[in-house]
Amino acid sequence: MQTLEYDKNYPTCGKTYATLRIYHDKITPEEITQLLDVLPTDYQPKNEKIKFNGWFLSSEKKVKSKDCREHIDNILNDIIFKKEVIQNLIKQGALIDISCFWLSKNGQGVPTLSPKQCQKLAELKIDIWFDFYP
Repeated sequence: MQTLEYDKNYPTCGKTYATLRIYHDKITPEEITQLLDVLPTDYQPKNEKIKFNGWFLSSEKKVKSKDCREHIDNILNDIIFKKEVIQNLIKQGALIDISCFWLSKNGQGVPTLSPKQCQKLAELKIDIWFDFYP
């Protein structure tokens, strides 16, 4: 079995970070914090201009690595034992995903996901998408 070794200096990456995003029109960021027992790095309450409450957990200031796998694992490790809460939020209409920002150092290269990460994402029923900047 392949082991996951991070490459903190991922040679083709200029910058990367991951953000768990939870949106709901009725469940407030404070309620999501209580349910997950995790403090968000940012949140956005619903208002006249914004139709959904937003709750965000980012690795940007917590993980000093150019390997997106380390950033994604940082997020997953905070929520993997909250699978039931995540599933209940989804059943109640929450939109949940992980956004991964990835800036290429020289216009080439791509990030990597591990099979173990893909398995965790599938178990949690969370999509992941990449915001690429070549």
